[in-house]
Amino acid sequence: MINHGPVKGDKKFSILNEADIFVFPTYYRNEGHPWVTVEAMAAGLPVISTDHAAISESVHDGKNGYLVEKKNIQQLAEKIIILANDKDLRNKMGAESRRIYLENLTEEKMVERMGHAFRSVIEN
Repeated sequence: MINHGPVKGDKKFSILNEADIFVFPTYYRNEGHPWVTVEAMAAGLPVISTDHAAISESVHDGKNGYLVEKKNIQQLAEKIIILANDKDLRNKMGAESRRIYLENLTEEKMVERMGHAFRSVIEN
């Protein structure tokens, strides 16, 4: 496992495309719905993250990854080991991440939903 720290641009997408699992155990108080998890899902990765802020809106525990308790290193390690040892599960969860991304989180889908929200407010 490698901790790349903050990366941007092409390097970030290269790292995501070479990865097998994406791990983001955040508990940052100002975190909302971290875009990096969406990018990992777009790359077709299973995601392990904390059940924090709006992360559970896209990471569905046991479906396209795992949600762990904040600062629970034991639980985090257990989920990493499960995925590291099961290629079929990684592939299944990664495919589900990609499906969720394509159905809900592409730029087009998000703009469409935002437009709908604005129209509904304006109309009312």
